[in-house]
Amino acid sequence: MIYRVLSSLETFKTLDFKSGLNILLSDKTQGSTEQQTRNRTGKSSFVELVHFVCGGNCAADSLFKAPALIEASFGLELDVFDEVAQVARSGSEPSKIVLERGNATRWPKQPKDEEEPPRRVINNTNWRTVLGRGFFGIDEDAEGDDRDEGSARRPTFRSLFSYFARRENSGGMRDPVRNSTMQQTGDAQIALSYLIGFDWTIAQQWESVRQKEKQIRELKRIVGQGVLTEVLDSAVVPLTETNS
Repeated sequence: MIYRVLSSLETFKTLDFKSGLNILLSDKTQGSTEQQTRNRTGKSSFVELVHFVCGGNCAADSLFKAPALIEASFGLELDVFDEVAQVARSGSEPSKIVLERGNATRWPKQPKDEEEPPRRVINNTNWRTVLGRGFFGIDEDAEGDDRDEGSARRPTFRSLFSYFARRENSGGMRDPVRNSTMQQTGDAQIALSYLIGFDWTIAQQWESVRQKEKQIRELKRIVGQGVLTEVLDSAVVPLTETNS
């Protein structure tokens, strides 16, 4: 459970959540009309913040690398292995997750102490492993990266978590099966099989077949264009040359 969403920004309004259903709404005054909803009050940014603190990628065009926000830290107070932890991340140090409060003794990857400034830090890759084990029971060796290609894909924390914190900007609300419009079929099948409790390795094997079929189609296309013939011909050394 997420208990609080906070930031070092003075203008940031801390969000406190309680057990059960929490609904995030924008405020309206008594004199507001139906068109005056103040709808753009940061609900999508809230979802982005949750992804950011929970190990999401932080590209150069990330919201958290904007000049006005890059030095600010954003944090969550949440349950990790049934114990409350408060963690924070900033756009200036996206590879580091700072454990500001909480007990990490049960984490499969341990934070390290830093002296300047004094703090406990875990790198983002290890943080994903911690959350994957704590939230979904993913085995440490099964946690991988966020690749969209390849036959050896496994359930990862990021691929599973994205079903619970869906990004509207990525098309996460358009399809119940996919957490984004760019999600590959194999990735969706593997993730959903794991979440439902099915044997996800069957979906993994189907994805392997899919990738092999893709390679065969590409090879046929190359052969049809004569490219492969040209390559093979250029690699053949005439017998007279080898004997000279």
